[in-house]
Amino acid sequence: MSQPKNIIVQRVPRERIYELRHAVLRHGLPREAAAFPGEESPQTVHLAALDGEQVVGCATVLVVDVDGQRTCQLRGMAVREDYRRHGVGRKLLHAVHQVAREKGVAFIWANCRVGALKFYLAMGWRFVIDPGELPTSGPDWKMQFNLAANATFAAGLR
Repeated sequence: MSQPKNIIVQRVPRERIYELRHAVLRHGLPREAAAFPGEESPQTVHLAALDGEQVVGCATVLVVDVDGQRTCQLRGMAVREDYRRHGVGRKLLHAVHQVAREKGVAFIWANCRVGALKFYLAMGWRFVIDPGELPTSGPDWKMQFNLAANATFAAGLR
């Protein structure tokens, strides 16, 4: 594939991103494994990176309370393999940060797969706690992005 030129990120209905989410993040599992608790909430935002009409990346932003603090959780971020290392993930993550700002939260957090750690670190995310193991994706690290200067957070993510 040549360098994608006109990738746009926009909000979409959750059904629009299931196929890519399932193929990249839940391959080999039943399709319903691509659904996340809480994603049907009106507060939840589903994002698609589009090359024309084709979904080449996706992310879901949920509003969740952690220890009484309103936060956003990033779930289901995926980029089609042939579009990786072309800025699609960067565009998606910038859109995720914007959604969190609109929601008025100080932090975004996520369970990040080992293979994506360098990407998240390069985007300003930081480790919260030691790695864990998720039954659907294997080893992962809890990471967070601080939207507010001098904010502290993490206790409830343990």
